Amino acid sequence: MKKALVGSTALVAAGLLSGGAFAQAGNPINIEVHGNFRVQAGYVNQDDGVGEPGANRRNFGFGQDSQIQFRGQTKLDNGVTVGVQIELEGESGFSATSSVPGTAGTGEVDIVDEAYMWIENPAVWGRIELGNRDAAGNKMFIRQPFVLASRIVGVPTMQGVATPPAAALGTGIGQLAGSPLLVPAAGDANKITYYTPRFLNNALQLGISYTPDNTENNGRFGVGFAKTDTSAGAGQQGDILNLGFNYTTKFGNADVRIAGSYDKGSQESTDTDTTDRTQWAIGAQVSFMGWTIGGAYMKDDAFFNNATIPGESDDVHWVVGVTYQTGPWLMGVEYYKRTVDSLTAAGVRNGEDEVTEWGLSVRRTMGGGFTLGGGIRFYDWEDNVSAAANENQATEILIETTLTF
Repeated sequence: MKKALVGSTALVAAGLLSGGAFAQAGNPINIEVHGNFRVQAGYVNQDDGVGEPGANRRNFGFGQDSQIQFRGQTKLDNGVTVGVQIELEGESGFSATSSVPGTAGTGEVDIVDEAYMWIENPAVWGRIELGNRDAAGNKMFIRQPFVLASRIVGVPTMQGVATPPAAALGTGIGQLAGSPLLVPAAGDANKITYYTPRFLNNALQLGISYTPDNTENNGRFGVGFAKTDTSAGAGQQGDILNLGFNYTTKFGNADVRIAGSYDKGSQESTDTDTTDRTQWAIGAQVSFMGWTIGGAYMKDDAFFNNATIPGESDDVHWVVGVTYQTGPWLMGVEYYKRTVDSLTAAGVRNGEDEVTEWGLSVRRTMGGGFTLGGGIRFYDWEDNVSAAANENQATEILIETTLTF
């Protein structure tokens, strides 16, 4: 697969250099600034007994999420467009950890989220991306429609309720992964991605990504980008291949969109009993007369393999959503469920842990990139052995404002 990807990249590179001098464009790249700032106020009612995630927590609070994007591009004389984008996380200065066991902190792990460049001629040979960005199957994916740009499964930025501890994963459902569709094996690690032009009457597009190592920001000064191919830790995967497709069409007055993604990684852990990791997902939406109905399904194999819990532990996510838009108003309902195989210390499956979420929300576009919305959401965690720390129920009521620029 790697040889095939290198070969296809070489063909595209030949196309880049044809049709005129490569650097004869008259206009330099001018960097534009884009981004968003989102604030939530919320009230939370959550099980708060001794040892439960809601213990000793306030019932209300504020959350925020912001991002600044620096973006620029220019078109060369041979018709090729080159560009760059760098995304700065506004909350990266805060603590990324929390003093409350089992809960996330208020900060971002990354100061810069994604940083990449692209080279494209979409109508002729397609697009190449180089750098820190999600894989092709993730960027092309179709999820359920949603109203608020945070939980349940929009952009996974804020959540009012406290989840069970992440340490429970593998023996309990543990911490919910935010927007789980997709949770690509490569994340934003350094990669090369190629997208084909759209074909079949502009309906179908294919994408492929290759990631040597699932560590972000390789190649900085003093840190070689040719990383070692074996290391301790259950999550070490390399030579990650991602395939994706996106198909759009119309049936009468209905717009139909379908997408799929497949990830395959090779285990590079020196821990015993670890295996390769695979993920696949499928999603679709249908829109007509203001209504949008859609959903997605993802299955992740061998996610929780490690030396202490051998064997495979499947992680399955599925979600559905329905929205209706009339003028500046958008309203909808979402339902999400996740199940994880629970394993004994000997790697024997002894049941499933699960979490379900559903919610109602509404949003109004006020103009000038400003929106105002709110909603109510319900959460339910169930542990296969009914451990108090891993079982919980919660309700959150949210008001959300977003400014996009």
